[in-house]
Amino acid sequence: MSLGDLLIEDPRRSRVLEGLGLDYCCNGHRPLSEAVSEASLDLTAVAKALDLPDPPPAQDTAMPAQNAALAHDIVDTHHAYMWAEMPRLQALVDKVAGVHGDRHPELLEVQATYTKAVAALDPHMSTEERVVFPAITKMEKSQALERSLADDILELRAEHDAVGELLKSMAGIEAVHVPFNGSPPAVLSTVQGETQMIFAVMQPLQAQVQAGKLRAIAVTTPRRFPLLPDLPAVAETYPGFEALAWNGLVVPAGTPPAVVQKINAEVGAILKQPEIVQRMNGFGFDLVGGTPADFAALIQSEAERWTPVVKKLGIKVD
Repeated sequence: MSLGDLLIEDPRRSRVLEGLGLDYCCNGHRPLSEAVSEASLDLTAVAKALDLPDPPPAQDTAMPAQNAALAHDIVDTHHAYMWAEMPRLQALVDKVAGVHGDRHPELLEVQATYTKAVAALDPHMSTEERVVFPAITKMEKSQALERSLADDILELRAEHDAVGELLKSMAGIEAVHVPFNGSPPAVLSTVQGETQMIFAVMQPLQAQVQAGKLRAIAVTTPRRFPLLPDLPAVAETYPGFEALAWNGLVVPAGTPPAVVQKINAEVGAILKQPEIVQRMNGFGFDLVGGTPADFAALIQSEAERWTPVVKKLGIKVD
């Protein structure tokens, strides 16, 4: 039985899993036995805490073929609706609370609850789209993954850590790094004022900035971001500062060059379609495209840029 199945049976088990440090959100597909083993917990004790009759047996972690289609459907329907409606509903909630909150204090509580829910849901959905769902698709295509889902999430966290350390080094400032297990709790902490700033990709922050919960200060691209022309780049104050968050398409090593070129041409044409550009811009993505050689050069330059930073600062994924 997976962690997600356990919560479907009884949502109250979420508190037990949280207390045990078991991530049922991004790792909901994992069997309980596997998650417990990785956390070095006693399966019998965990099963008892969850009020299970007997410890569940280990299960095959292979993903059924329909999961990728389900993930795409979630993004195209549920997520698309939420991205469109959350800012609109936030504005309505804020307006009602502002007009009637003095006579009906319960509306202020509704406003606070909704704002907190959006602060958690927004980055969570972004993580699903950038990390979880692509990982599910990779699982379908090959059981011999080079990196696990956990590796993806930890490397994403390490990437944000390195950006902050790079700014500290170039600006000569002191700042205490506060590690979080992913973007959602980091964004929520900043919204609530527990931490003073955060480095993150634009998508999980967009709704919070639009709602006035966070203030955007600068972008980490070498020049101003085309979608946010009024927002300065850090490099305008500290020349040479650059930290890109990018996505690319790769194929197995040994794929015939003709096939690579065909895929590149087809994807390049899709990236130029106006409806695709408009939709991806709405999610905070600036579509670039390019040749396989361009992408290889980007990967090489990023490795050369960040390897010395990581080594100098002793940053580790742990």
